[in-house]
Amino acid sequence: MRIEHAAGNRSGLHTTITRIQQINQTLDCDLETETQHLINDLLHDNGRDQRKVL
Repeated sequence: MRIEHAAGNRSGLHTTITRIQQINQTLDCDLETETQHLINDLLHDNGRDQRKVL
């Protein structure tokens, strides 16, 4: 998710989030609180300051 966000690939971010949600649903488990917070931050672009140059 962070890679897609850092690349500015909003579509890729949504695809990644959807896949994570599908996997968790298949496993019948909830997202970790930290994961949910990360998703919310990235979707609302609060993660912009967390970008790092590789």
